Amino acid sequence: MNLNTTTVLWTILFCFGQVFVFGQAPFYKVNVKSKNNFIGQIVKEEGKVLTLKITDSSYVKVHENDIIKIRKLNPNKIKKGLLWDGSMHSHRYLFSSSAYTLAKGDFCYTNILGFYNGLEYGITDRLNISGGLNLYSVLTNENHTKIYNLALKYGNWKLLKRLTASISFNFSEVNYDPYQSFKDNDKHISLSGLFTYGNTDNHLTFGIGAYRFRGSHFRYDFNNATEIYDYKTNIFSTFRLNGILRISNYFALVTENWMVNSFEYSDFLSVGLRFQKYKFMAALAMVYKSDTGLGNYYEEYNPYVNVSYRF
Repeated sequence: MNLNTTTVLWTILFCFGQVFVFGQAPFYKVNVKSKNNFIGQIVKEEGKVLTLKITDSSYVKVHENDIIKIRKLNPNKIKKGLLWDGSMHSHRYLFSSSAYTLAKGDFCYTNILGFYNGLEYGITDRLNISGGLNLYSVLTNENHTKIYNLALKYGNWKLLKRLTASISFNFSEVNYDPYQSFKDNDKHISLSGLFTYGNTDNHLTFGIGAYRFRGSHFRYDFNNATEIYDYKTNIFSTFRLNGILRISNYFALVTENWMVNSFEYSDFLSVGLRFQKYKFMAALAMVYKSDTGLGNYYEEYNPYVNVSYRF
């Protein structure tokens, strides 16, 4: 397997370093009648007066009669006295998913590179269905790659306090020529187990699965100097290690990394920056791919852009 050592070490440190969160004293959000909201730690309670520590050197006293509501907050979402918005896109990374699922009745739209359009819907809190296609090539019927995809994800099981598991099934079909017969299209079927450790802001996912590919395989006949395409079925193993690290209220670092044991080895590494604000998310990443199949080695770098909106 031909991998850049620095890239591998960076990926491991990124994925494992971001999941260790140290405990802090509880934070509270206090709503008062003056319509002000205070976020801090309760350091003193004298009679009917609460003292909140807002910052390292700032305190505020609130009388019990002025309080409308007190809510305990996750200390990991309090940064410099500000409450970070909850992430609405913890169920996915760049183009694949974590073990988290959408809630029942929620759905999410995703566009990748302006061409691929996908929808994901929460049938139940544990069962999600998703699908997508290259809409441009379908509508124009021009000589572009057509992609059809259908996936199911079931689980969201809490194995431990910070460990969540799911299983996913994916079927996709790729047609490189719109005039090619349906039976000759490349068909991909995969079944994977997903294990996500962390919380909805910072987490990593390890995935392992089986990948069935039925399609054209190129080989070169040196005796007759001709190119030959065989149509056959192969089953491969897949491994993935993905992670996300939230660095501010609106930005997060994201990485998605695959190894597919196809023919020989195919590696897929990526790192990017995600902007997220409530229901909207946009990501910009650089993708590295290497392949040692067919006795040759090649590598390439490509930009990646996607946007998502959760309804």
